[in-house]
Amino acid sequence: MKIDKKIEDIKATDVKVYGMMTDFRALSSRVPPQAEDWKADENHCEFTIKGMMAMKVDIAEKKEFNKVVYQLSNDKGMPATIVVDINGKGETCDVALHAEMQVPVFMEFMLKGAVNQVLEKVGGSFKTAIEQA
Repeated sequence: MKIDKKIEDIKATDVKVYGMMTDFRALSSRVPPQAEDWKADENHCEFTIKGMMAMKVDIAEKKEFNKVVYQLSNDKGMPATIVVDINGKGETCDVALHAEMQVPVFMEFMLKGAVNQVLEKVGGSFKTAIEQA
């Protein structure tokens, strides 16, 4: 299952966005209440999504100021990859999120809407967090 989201006109440079995206500790103060038992270091975080699943996220690749790749694993056996493309435009930038999740075909229809909403919410929260940092 693949889902793409754009976050446009972030009022921050690509350097600032990249810095926040490549250190999970920077996000610790912005964790939504649905993410319980948050633990993070620079390249790894883990948490439980209340009532759903336990997640582990690792930074798998970094391309300075342009790209970050996250590998996600969970207790449901549905791994995922999220690629973040950063497009700097001077004092602002755009970010494109590309999520790919391995789910059984019969579950794709049920999960696609939920994952889409999560990416939308995370994207909006991220934009707010980076602009306020």
